[in-house]
Amino acid sequence: MIVCCGGRLRAGGEPYDTAIAAYERILGDTAHGEEDWELAAPVFYGNWDATARAHWAANARQQKREGRRGLRGPRRLRPARHP
Repeated sequence: MIVCCGGRLRAGGEPYDTAIAAYERILGDTAHGEEDWELAAPVFYGNWDATARAHWAANARQQKREGRRGLRGPRRLRPARHP
């Protein structure tokens, strides 16, 4: 049972039932990658309203942008060299 972030307090309605199930898969190491993280997003917010959805989407865009920056340019990520 999840108690984190008040998820169980909101159980019994969508999108929280789906979010709780996805978060339980993440905690149980049976997650299906990014899809479960997207489904679990409502658990991390007090209300899953337009403001929360916009915040979640902006964070995802920022992470993708930062990830792409790490793959190019003079300071790009390079594999470690082992002797």
